[in-house]
Amino acid sequence: MEIRIIDGIVSATLDGELAWRWVPPEGHAVRLLVLEGGDVLVVVEVITYKKSKPSLFRLTQDGRLVWAAEMRDRDDGTYVSAEVSADGGLFANTWSGWRVRLDPATGKIVDQVFVK
Repeated sequence: MEIRIIDGIVSATLDGELAWRWVPPEGHAVRLLVLEGGDVLVVVEVITYKKSKPSLFRLTQDGRLVWAAEMRDRDDGTYVSAEVSADGGLFANTWSGWRVRLDPATGKIVDQVFVK
């Protein structure tokens, strides 16, 4: 299966045929990260004015929404990046300078540090 972003929408194709599409609830998808096991993390660019908006999502390999990542604070803006560490930890960075560790099963914050 090939998963990619086309015009801000996440699309998956299998053998050249569209398997599924996921449209973010607000904004447009800008980054993908395929996790071990096939699930996908999607970073969504959302225009916001110092108010937090859902901007990091986990989808199953068949396009179903698992979670929207918890935001640290209502004034953090949005998530701008996500990565998986060598030990399997899931990390994300907010526009306002926080780096958080997320529970990959729930999207809840388990640790945080200010890095800006």
